[in-house]
Amino acid sequence: MIDLKQKPPGVRLNRSVQRVSALLKALAPTPGGQGLAELSAAVGLPGSTVYRLLATLIDEGLVERASDGTGRYLIGLETFRLGSAVLNRLGIGQQVLTFLEELAADTGETVNLGALHGFHVLYLQKVESHHTLRASLTVGSATVPAHCSANGKMLLAHLSPSRLDALLDANTLEAPGPNTIVSEEVLREELDRIRARGYSIDDLEFAPDIRAIAGPIYNHEGHVVAAVAVAGPATRLSLDRARALVPRVVTMAERISTKLGYVNLGNGRGIDAQEHPSQ
Repeated sequence: MIDLKQKPPGVRLNRSVQRVSALLKALAPTPGGQGLAELSAAVGLPGSTVYRLLATLIDEGLVERASDGTGRYLIGLETFRLGSAVLNRLGIGQQVLTFLEELAADTGETVNLGALHGFHVLYLQKVESHHTLRASLTVGSATVPAHCSANGKMLLAHLSPSRLDALLDANTLEAPGPNTIVSEEVLREELDRIRARGYSIDDLEFAPDIRAIAGPIYNHEGHVVAAVAVAGPATRLSLDRARALVPRVVTMAERISTKLGYVNLGNGRGIDAQEHPSQ
């Protein structure tokens, strides 16, 4: 599968496109938008250049101006349409949401769907728990390192060996949680276990108060394209309860995989996945 981050030999990248990409990536994680000066500082470009780029993006519907008179810039609805097209191409669009809602109702915890984006988990969909105290995340965000989340470890476990080597060589195993795996050797052993048993658990690895369980989602070609996870506060989701929820999570992952056209040939596993080409 083609990795678009690897440019073809001899091809010069377009700087204007890189600048536009930087602006959109800077706006995406800020629901309240940003002002011109903030964006200029974020992307390291003069305000006049950023203003011209934003004017074009507004004309294309990729950026909008806030209607409250603050002059702030917001990510535009056209980006949602484009993102939805990707989800639909992968088969994990609106049709999968029903499965997530069912799992959330069954477990009482937050359910999320994530794919690999570089060395981070990109959250594609979520259904939040009805509890006041719950695990929460932002759809569209990609700030959780893969090595310390249930989704992320599941996705890393199904990468090709060469892609996994490249990611581990390029990234530091930081420790945001008390139980984060920071040894590459230990992480590789954990990924082997995850691949063999078909589920992963985040036991206070991303945060000191969150646990999660994840199962793999296969597409019709037998590649793991995403992972579904149940996450909750450690005070309610003990390690024993997390393990007890494994069959429900794995079964739901299997049902979603079947919906995507995956056919289990009897070995219980699909083909080792590669990252989505946009990642």
